[in-house]
Amino acid sequence: MDLSRYRTVVVSPHFDDAALSLGGVLQAAPGPVAVVTVHGGRPPAGVEVSEWDYDCGFPTAEDAYDTRVQEDALACEALGADQILLANPDGPYREKTEPLVGLDELVRQVAATADLYLPAGINQPDHARVRDQAIAALGTDGGIRPYFYADLPYTAALPGYADEAGAYLTSPQAWPSEVTELGQRYGHGLDLPRGVPVTGKLWEAKRRAVLCHASQLSLVACMDEVAVPRPLLGVDGLLALEVVWRPSAG
Repeated sequence: MDLSRYRTVVVSPHFDDAALSLGGVLQAAPGPVAVVTVHGGRPPAGVEVSEWDYDCGFPTAEDAYDTRVQEDALACEALGADQILLANPDGPYREKTEPLVGLDELVRQVAATADLYLPAGINQPDHARVRDQAIAALGTDGGIRPYFYADLPYTAALPGYADEAGAYLTSPQAWPSEVTELGQRYGHGLDLPRGVPVTGKLWEAKRRAVLCHASQLSLVACMDEVAVPRPLLGVDGLLALEVVWRPSAG
């Protein structure tokens, strides 16, 4: 796997995270673009289906995986990105204490001039594990300055995000604790974030990409972590604003 030719690389913990969190940003991103799904590996043969996959309507883990790979390929096509899968099975099918295979090598292959997007790990432990391992592989001492994207819909369900994330965009005091801690890891902190309102044609395209992941959208929309009075796919709902932070240059 050679990522050096890509000008934009998105590290997506699960099959739907790039579309949910960056479906607007990626439409204006310099290409070629790669979306790398960290938990993109096949479950072990014969493993019992997880509760999540069963509730999504799949009788076996293999059925869920095959469907999600196809959905992700369609979403990547809609976003103009290449699909790259790492060999880690999804959370219910692997030991969470094991390092994520392929991730260290992947982020080190990204060109120094490319835009690398990592999850901020806000309100989502699996995303935080991906973020932490990627930062450890990259280091924080002057190499690539990755972008950290607000994990949607999880971030949008937190207090202070609803009104176009106004406080998030202007005041570090309003940032989630995960972002404050990110800033402390980098010697010069984080820049004020960039907010991308996803409206009009951007929203239409993002909605199409998100709907490619139809097999699990019904459960995503009703998770406890996103139980707020705004619809997931509403025009001004949980996915309508994307926020991206970056470490300061110094």
